[in-house]
Amino acid sequence: MLDMLDYSYNWERSVLHRINPIIKIVGLFFYVLFCMFKFNNTLFIINVSFVFFLMLLSNVSILRYLKKLWKLKYFLIVLYFVLFRFGMRLGNLNILFLEIVFFIIFVNIIIFTTSKEDIGKGLAYVANLFNIIGISVKKISSFFTNVISFFRYMISEYNEELIRSDINGTSYSSGSIIDRKLIFIKNIKNIYNSSREKIKNRKENMKNKYLNFKTIIKYNYWNKLVLYDFLFLLCDFGILLFYVLKVR
Repeated sequence: MLDMLDYSYNWERSVLHRINPIIKIVGLFFYVLFCMFKFNNTLFIINVSFVFFLMLLSNVSILRYLKKLWKLKYFLIVLYFVLFRFGMRLGNLNILFLEIVFFIIFVNIIIFTTSKEDIGKGLAYVANLFNIIGISVKKISSFFTNVISFFRYMISEYNEELIRSDINGTSYSSGSIIDRKLIFIKNIKNIYNSSREKIKNRKENMKNKYLNFKTIIKYNYWNKLVLYDFLFLLCDFGILLFYVLKVR
């Protein structure tokens, strides 16, 4: 049975938890950017090592990251063989595969060390930097948090369907992955409708919250950057400087 998205923001106070979510999202952008640069062995090692170092700083068990990768094993295996089938050289393929694996780890680092609300707000502020049509930060933030919540509700409803099937005598939760996917497909309409209804209620509650002027919307970071934020950015700009001076 899926474990409630295993959203897993664990309320720790590690170095990574204290870093501004905007900085972590920008760091993910830099990681992808470095992967797209002209290949260099040293740059590749520095890039993935930085992600591995962040994983250690997150104060989250490495087994939890491996568990996330294991859930995507079929996708990764199919992707590997499709790229191989289309003639990509084995060496380049292995490098690209490792870059994808560490990208997934980086995404989970952000998820494990940032609350859902702060991820939504952080994405909103990043999107606002490139905002050319005048949408407010509040609307962008609501959009991202609603998208995250919708998938969380869908997985919650899926778990409830599995529980109901167990109660009715058909044990899908302990069955094969195909059986569990079938129960999802059979009940997709109910799962979708229930999740959509919860999102509507959430939007209504948020609207009432924003209309209540006594409610203080607290964001722990705002525009303040602490030492860890500057160190994080310094590492990214250091890697960029290495590329400009040594690789390009």
